Amino acid sequence: MKNIQVYFYLFLCCHIFNDFGQNAATKNPQWNILIYMDGMEELYSAAFKNLTEAMMGYKGNNAQVFIQMRSDSETLYAYRYHLSTGKLIFDTTVRLGPVLAKNLATSAHWAFKEHVPATYNGLILWNHGFGILDPTWQKEGTTEKFNWLSEPDKALKCSLQLKIQQEHKNHRGIFLDNVAQTYMNNQQMIQTLSYIKQHVLDGKKLDFLGTDTCGMAMLEVAWQIRDFTHYFIGAQNCALKDGWPYEKIISNLSSTSLNPLETVQMIIKEYSHYYKQTGAEGYTQAAMDLSKIETVKEKLDQILQYLFNSYGTEIIKTVAYHARKRCPVFCIHPTYTDLWTFYDELSQELNNDQNIKQLLQEEKSLIEQAVVAYTTGKLMKKAHGISIYFPYCHIDNSYYKTQFANKSIWLQFLQNCLN
Repeated sequence: MKNIQVYFYLFLCCHIFNDFGQNAATKNPQWNILIYMDGMEELYSAAFKNLTEAMMGYKGNNAQVFIQMRSDSETLYAYRYHLSTGKLIFDTTVRLGPVLAKNLATSAHWAFKEHVPATYNGLILWNHGFGILDPTWQKEGTTEKFNWLSEPDKALKCSLQLKIQQEHKNHRGIFLDNVAQTYMNNQQMIQTLSYIKQHVLDGKKLDFLGTDTCGMAMLEVAWQIRDFTHYFIGAQNCALKDGWPYEKIISNLSSTSLNPLETVQMIIKEYSHYYKQTGAEGYTQAAMDLSKIETVKEKLDQILQYLFNSYGTEIIKTVAYHARKRCPVFCIHPTYTDLWTFYDELSQELNNDQNIKQLLQEEKSLIEQAVVAYTTGKLMKKAHGISIYFPYCHIDNSYYKTQFANKSIWLQFLQNCLN
């Protein structure tokens, strides 16, 4: 870690320029992009790599690119930069508060409100992620090693259940910080994105929200943020430590005229090209059009209602779990599975029921329309861009708090399967 910090210090001395209070001033930019990097500790080397790539990739005046980075989890300060051709321009140092959601909102105000407005706005969240569940900082088994963990997917005793419910008052979601043990949970994410829409972008949605993190490409996550961004980018499984190929992405954004759809498709294309070159086999990355995600959710409810009306609980449990076993397993998130594949396998289980087969085919087509671009390594070929939470034995208490669980029939389906 100390060697990395020394290298980073030398990098700062050689490549960062102080603008003496002068803001980035690209004339009529097409894009304003904020890359928000926070709470990195063991990701320090990856942050250095991605920051360097972004600087090297900046080619022209088509985009203003802003970066807020906290250099390590123990500091209370973050550093703000903007990109110029071949340069990383230092803007200012800011003191961070204890609420990560507020820090993100303040950073968005700096990037989108205090600089020349652009036609489009994109926000990239860079750090750890845990999908729709909010994990806790806890021991791994009986060892003294601690990590971010969700509840075990097994039956729990009532006394343990009550204890867990108390612990879940402090659950973690995105921006997992191993040192400070701070986080931004799902509810805070929604509140922050709502604030950015109303008070920073004057009622406009973000044009894309990218999560350079693990496990965020889920129906539940996409549905809960559909009112705040047009497009959403994320991985279904563990994101590889290299992160996004920022040199190519920033080069394209800063030198080429791209609308939001073309931009998210370009990001997936560059991601795919980069990881194919590295020889990686287990990656996923997808871009979703969130204007279509409500239809996906409504069709899911229609499918589940048909199952409830047509089959008994035991039959539903049996076919659901047979289908589930043939779906992909995503690294540290074995309770997440690919929704398209689950529908496909469920259709095979109920092969003689033409009505459910038709509904499932319609839903698969809707997913294909919502996922405007995706890529996978050869070990993840069954991943089609959208995951859903589907445990085998136990529903995590944090899931009950999500908007999706309270507004869809999926939670009832899980309760029936796990009863």
